[in-house]
Amino acid sequence: MVEVEYAIISLVITGIAIAVIKIVDYIKFKNLVGSYKASIVMTLIIVVAEIIYLSVNFKLLSYAIETVTSLSALLIFMAFVYLNKLQNAASGLSMALGTRVKVGDRVEIQGKKGIIVQLGLTKTVIQVDGVEGMRLWVPNKLFDEKVSFLTHTEKKRTRWNQKNSFTGVNK
Repeated sequence: MVEVEYAIISLVITGIAIAVIKIVDYIKFKNLVGSYKASIVMTLIIVVAEIIYLSVNFKLLSYAIETVTSLSALLIFMAFVYLNKLQNAASGLSMALGTRVKVGDRVEIQGKKGIIVQLGLTKTVIQVDGVEGMRLWVPNKLFDEKVSFLTHTEKKRTRWNQKNSFTGVNK
């Protein structure tokens, strides 16, 4: 009976975790192209972990430890195979959460100057200056290594002044 209670609690926690992922994806990453893919992957990982937990809890995997070990080895292999994509996705999430890169920023990469027109999960699109219709698709991890920022878009910021009131400040 205790196992059933733990299973119900686990299912509720899993449901809450999936709901939080969907809400964060909608609120924080709605302008990030491809963020739904990361949301799907995180949801799948949570669901698989829940299935494994319930299987172990109800002793359904007691004879299949070899299968779990093999799946773990396969996941490690897949992580190495897709390491480049994972690095770009991590950089894309960092760019979406941070304020250092925004659509409209002027950048220079490998001698080409342009304006960022789209942020994606794994790549960013830059409209090249002086060449009509020429766009570069730049892997997001290069923004940590080889991109020079020429100008950032203007942002309206608020500052707490000495009279304890907010004032708008352009920086």
